[in-house]
Amino acid sequence: MYIKLSIIAFLFIICSCNGNHDSHSTDTKTETTTGTDDDAPKMDIEAEKNSLNQQSKACIALMNKLEEDMNAAYAAGDAATAKTLKASIDSAARENVLIGQKLMALEK
Repeated sequence: MYIKLSIIAFLFIICSCNGNHDSHSTDTKTETTTGTDDDAPKMDIEAEKNSLNQQSKACIALMNKLEEDMNAAYAAGDAATAKTLKASIDSAARENVLIGQKLMALEK
């Protein structure tokens, strides 16, 4: 009895693995968007450019604010504070130049 069941199971497995039978599967289609490996660096470069542009804009806004504060300090007669603010403006300008250099390097 067990031998007959094992033979039937064996034949069933062989027939199902043969591949000559009709399969009734549901047709489901999925859309996936995948980029190539070449697209990934371009996306990374664009993201880095956007980040550097935002940093540059923030740096310029900071320099403008510091310049307003420096002018107010000069108007109030506080030369020491004005000189400190001028040094901060120069530091921010140097940082903005470095950001610009990084952007130019990414353009190449």
